[in-house]
Amino acid sequence: KEKEKEKEKEKGTTCFTDADVHVYFWFPLLAGLSELTFDPRPEIRRSALEVLFDTLKFHGGSFSPGFWARVYDSILLPIFDHVRAELGDDREDNNSDGGGGGAEASTSGGGGGSSD
Repeated sequence: KEKEKEKEKEKGTTCFTDADVHVYFWFPLLAGLSELTFDPRPEIRRSALEVLFDTLKFHGGSFSPGFWARVYDSILLPIFDHVRAELGDDREDNNSDGGGGGAEASTSGGGGGSSD
């Protein structure tokens, strides 16, 4: 085990924990990107999500389980809660239109033969 630790030090691998020094480094960055995912401009939202998830993908392997718990609670869950709330609002709007099946058509994939 001692040799493994030495190899990690040689590689420059750092384990980010929920210690204050690591939180102060990572959370402003992650929280800022998380906030931008709520921006009304689609290109900003898309870019923020891409950078946020790329950052987590490339650096998340060095996060401790405690640090990941903080990331889930403070960064990721609010994004998914916001999406869920928007989906709920869309469904309510479609049901009140009297159009019948608007929400179903938007989530079922259509079948109109068009593709993105």
